[in-house]
Amino acid sequence: MALITISGFPCSGKSQRANQMKQHLETQLADPSYKGPTLSVVVLSDDNLNIDRSAYNGMFSRTRGFQRTADERN
Repeated sequence: MALITISGFPCSGKSQRANQMKQHLETQLADPSYKGPTLSVVVLSDDNLNIDRSAYNGMFSRTRGFQRTADERN
């Protein structure tokens, strides 16, 4: 399993770039010349994990732990 993490300022295009990467990877995996294992591409975001922006306030945020757990499930 590979993991790509994208971080940056709010509204800087992270979600758009993640979706572009997902589309590109899925296209490569669907190519008839691809002979590797069957893989899937999943984009995990604060939106689909229901993590509010305020979760990042303070230095003892558990938000990254929630994201890691979601990653390990997929």
